[in-house]
Amino acid sequence: MRRSASGLQQARETRDGGGEKLVRNPGPKSKMLVLMTTDAVGGVWNYCIRPAGHRQKRIDLAWIGNWGDEERTEELIEFLVEPVRRLGLTAEVYGVRYPDSARRRLEEAGITFKGWLPNFRVPEVLAQARLTIHVPRRPYASRLPGIPTIRPFEALACGIPLVCAPWSDCEGLFRPGEDYLIASDSGQMRRHLERILTHADTARSLAGHGLERIRARHTCAHRVDELPAIWRRVSEKPLPGGIGLGSPTHNSALGGLFQPMNHRQDADATRRHGQDTRAISRKPSQETGRRSFVCGGRDL
Repeated sequence: MRRSASGLQQARETRDGGGEKLVRNPGPKSKMLVLMTTDAVGGVWNYCIRPAGHRQKRIDLAWIGNWGDEERTEELIEFLVEPVRRLGLTAEVYGVRYPDSARRRLEEAGITFKGWLPNFRVPEVLAQARLTIHVPRRPYASRLPGIPTIRPFEALACGIPLVCAPWSDCEGLFRPGEDYLIASDSGQMRRHLERILTHADTARSLAGHGLERIRARHTCAHRVDELPAIWRRVSEKPLPGGIGLGSPTHNSALGGLFQPMNHRQDADATRRHGQDTRAISRKPSQETGRRSFVCGGRDL
């Protein structure tokens, strides 16, 4: 979480999973705290991102992600383009920021470039493929160990076999080898892909264990339950001037931004997705005594 500068004049939202969302056109004197919905959050809204049911498998591999600004060009060629080309797989790629040179590489490998994909269509696309892969950007793999971006969470939540390029799960989020496979280089990626495509038991096992792990530990409901503890840890650290974050003095300085509220169950909250949650805060929950917070009228 971070305080934004006042007077921001436009909303920004990235399209490669997660990203930051800022209130559009706040007044010049407004104060707001932005909850970063980043890749690092690692929670799946399983009301929307979930297996799309039994659909015909049109292609071998689907990959969703942006080509980017040279952050993973070499990795995409090593772990995506070359394995698909050498195995002769049918593959589709979705995303933005693909320069002409990248599109030519995809075409030469027999990969179909499909362009931008709205996030709500991720389950539909993955349901039509036999497997997917994860290729982390270089900054995540080298300088942010333990943060795989949101894409592996989405893939596992959709019940599709997943193979990852190297990243360190130092937080113990998943069970490598059980929830997904790790490929150390292009050759091992080819072997893993071929194994999944030719051994139905392997594909079913990976998909089943990955989905089980998401439902047991990584839904948005789990993250909501963890937020009060995170808030308590953060609020113990004083701001410059000795004012504690979240203290009555600090809350007053922010115009009463934070209001405690009773947490409602995840299913109840998802039905109100996109609505003003201030109405929820006026109705104490009878199901649970857990506490959460409203930031500017929005349930965190």
